[in-house]
Amino acid sequence: RRTQLVARSRYVCFAPHGRDWAAATTDGLLVYSVDGNVHAFNPIKLEYSLTPNEVRNTLHNDNFAKAMLQALQLNDKNVLEYVFYNIPVQQVDWVSDQIPKDRVLSMLEYLGTQLDDGIHVQYCLTWLLLLLKKWTRTLQFFPATVRIVQKALVHFKSELTTITNENKYNISYLLAAQNIAVRKNQQAEEGEEATQTPETTATQQSVAANKQHSKKPKNKD
Repeated sequence: RRTQLVARSRYVCFAPHGRDWAAATTDGLLVYSVDGNVHAFNPIKLEYSLTPNEVRNTLHNDNFAKAMLQALQLNDKNVLEYVFYNIPVQQVDWVSDQIPKDRVLSMLEYLGTQLDDGIHVQYCLTWLLLLLKKWTRTLQFFPATVRIVQKALVHFKSELTTITNENKYNISYLLAAQNIAVRKNQQAEEGEEATQTPETTATQQSVAANKQHSKKPKNKD
């Protein structure tokens, strides 16, 4: 006979749309959803003082490493994205070095999702390179996380190859079209020169001779 675990709860809160609800229990904060999106808010060792406003204040005080750790601990998508993209590129090396071992997997999984979106790719690759250099040996024991990152990189490579090939073909087409236009202009100019009749040429030579004769000075008596 099996019995389900019982958790005592002193506070329950429902979302305004009525499809999600949360309960503060003896086993921690439990979040339930009718849509099955229970991973939208999945905090890690949540503290009472840790709020989205607290994370933003920490970030605005230029304490980037602490803000990044708080965002990973809160594990709210909007807060994490806000902190992540507001860290200056010059601080990425130092901030990535401050991420502890128990937050690296969450950070790598988040980077994988950002690479799939295709936004700020170079910024995400900078983070990814620094984390992989530091935690290469540790990640061999977490193949699931490695597969998420690998899948994102393969997808990005495929899209980049497609865009590069399209640009190469477009440039080749434009160069070929330019060469064709230049040759057509040259042929048109040669055709105009060939269509001039001998009478037109003789008339032009006569007009030129008259102009030269009129320019000669007259002899004074």
